[in-house]
Amino acid sequence: MSLFAKFDQIALRKKFFCLALLCIAMAALPTWLYVDEVQKSVKFSLTEMDGLKPIEIMLNIIHRTQFHRGITAFTYLEKDHFATQRD
Repeated sequence: MSLFAKFDQIALRKKFFCLALLCIAMAALPTWLYVDEVQKSVKFSLTEMDGLKPIEIMLNIIHRTQFHRGITAFTYLEKDHFATQRD
């Protein structure tokens, strides 16, 4: 008996069920792969955001250090300027 003869013996409802199952399987794989990639991207973004707080603290420390160096340099230059004007 050929494959088509066996397929003709299956009820129409079962044929549509098999067709629907095949369509769901074909749509499920790309959907699952897409969702998996999105989850990886979200996890990476969350990990990246966790690292922003320590970086912000370090940048604040660097900013304060540079600000202090600038004020100190300006103060020394200003003292030298006034010292030369007095002489």
